Amino acid sequence: MKKLLVSAIALGLAMPAIAQEQAEEVQQVRPPVPPPVRAVPSPPRLPTIPPPAPMVRVSGFPSLEAEVAEFGATPTYSGVWPADKKQVKAFRRERESQRSICTKRDNVIWSLAEKKLAACDALLGGPEPEDAPTTRGFLSVDRALDENEAAAARAELLQGRALALLALDANRLAIAAADEADEWGVQANNSLYELSGGLANQMIRAYALVRLGEQDKAQAAIDALRAARPYSTSIAIVANNLQSALNKDDLEVQREQLYARIPLDPDVQQMAFLMDLMSGRLEDADSLGDAMSFTKPKMRGGWTVQGDAQPWEKLDVEVTFQGLRAYTAAVLGNAEKSEAILAETRMMIDDYRGPDPRESDARKIRKKKVREYLARAETASKVTADLATIMSAVPVRETNKGKPFDEIASNLRELGGMNVLLPVLVEQLRLAGDDDAEMAAKRADALVARFIRVGSEIKPAQFGAMLPTTEFLNAVPDFSSTASKWLFGGNSGWSKAEEKGTDIMTVRYETTKGSKPMMEEMLLIAAAGIARDKGKDGFVILSNRTFKRYTTTTSYYGGSWTSDSGFESQARIQLIDSANPPALFASTPERIILASDIEANLMPRFDEYFAKKEARKQR
Repeated sequence: MKKLLVSAIALGLAMPAIAQEQAEEVQQVRPPVPPPVRAVPSPPRLPTIPPPAPMVRVSGFPSLEAEVAEFGATPTYSGVWPADKKQVKAFRRERESQRSICTKRDNVIWSLAEKKLAACDALLGGPEPEDAPTTRGFLSVDRALDENEAAAARAELLQGRALALLALDANRLAIAAADEADEWGVQANNSLYELSGGLANQMIRAYALVRLGEQDKAQAAIDALRAARPYSTSIAIVANNLQSALNKDDLEVQREQLYARIPLDPDVQQMAFLMDLMSGRLEDADSLGDAMSFTKPKMRGGWTVQGDAQPWEKLDVEVTFQGLRAYTAAVLGNAEKSEAILAETRMMIDDYRGPDPRESDARKIRKKKVREYLARAETASKVTADLATIMSAVPVRETNKGKPFDEIASNLRELGGMNVLLPVLVEQLRLAGDDDAEMAAKRADALVARFIRVGSEIKPAQFGAMLPTTEFLNAVPDFSSTASKWLFGGNSGWSKAEEKGTDIMTVRYETTKGSKPMMEEMLLIAAAGIARDKGKDGFVILSNRTFKRYTTTTSYYGGSWTSDSGFESQARIQLIDSANPPALFASTPERIILASDIEANLMPRFDEYFAKKEARKQR
């Protein structure tokens, strides 16, 4: 969130440039004019070469036929497997390399997309996988597949082709590849395909339709995504980001989507809070700020989160938000609340700084401890200054009322610390006098829209990693508790860690198989069951996260290796009696997830999965 804020600030400070950009956006686009061609003296009797005709770019998007002409249609199976064993071995190795490239989802950048497309097409146009020779000792991934396995494999390759085409901006051809993937996925006789691999294909179609500007079709595709798995946070995030791209200039739609996502993804409250503050909805921002939580779910012993923010980064983000909360309360005239927020924040900073080891009674003070303290003290001084800068904007706000746009910006710049004052600047622009009011409001809205785009932009290179993987019945984990109580337990199950004396706890669901959306849903089933056991009928998610797990094992003789350990979904929840909710959630009942809703709308699907698995065992 801090990176998002800083990105928005960097974009927002050059407001004159934004005005110029807006002016440039409405200018007519003219075809490029070729440079003048100087006639070159030629031998007698030879004509002068005329200058080349100017290149004119065709407006709009290429047709499907034009994309097929450039990138080719999906190949069909052809050719035969080699007869010689050595040739088969080399052929298998080549195919496995191509398969790895084709099915790789993350970092599908433009410069590598052609290589990915070529790998997919080589496999899609190669010999039938069902005809593969069954020779011992070769890679099992390319053994002779049965009819269902072959269909599932081709569906996966077609999805890889669609992602490569998206990266190459061949949107119509990407839709066609996703449609073909659906057809083969259905033939795989996998009852889980529609809500996993099929849903990934739907995301590809929605993304392509958004890029093509086909508003109605894109909206229908996004709505279908939300309806398919409404209890999956990761699916909701993709749908929300696609909606933002589709309605990038409609701030009301953007705000509505952010608020709708809060019950499943409470971290989005931070973005919604900033949006409300910058949009001048101070009462809404004040209320939303009260419900924000910066405490993450508790990790299980023996595990760490790679890429997690450092303690000083977490402090920086939280102090900035608490300062903006105090500013909002002060502007609304609630000085007592503002002072309470500031006092709590200063205590948090003091706790982070900690005692100076040089003032202890210890005989020997380690230099490392002193260096660590000095680093913390430097961070504490920095965030304390940021807090003061934000609050210094409160009296300036009164001065800025009715002033010209440029003077408002100048008065705030004099305070320094514009890296934390952007939300305040955008909010105060709306106070401009009558002559500048309309222009200032437009610029403020442009900054808010830019901020949302920075936070919800989907890039083709990142899009593939957001797609759900195909689920299979044999990979559905059994619902149980709990392997997590054992350090590095490898089985599936849920666990909980209660916060003493409260109704707050961390609930986890882990698995060595399954998928990310599946873990998010099974976590909610576990939370609903815990609520029932505790005599409650619902819960509120305070914070959550779901991540891919890997285990690194170090050998006694040296060396180490990393293996896939499945997924884990975590949520810090507060158990709720919906008839008598805590004051914090009494005004926002939509935050409460009822156990009865989970039991009626989510559990039946998993009960069906478990029954099918059991029936398969009995065969």
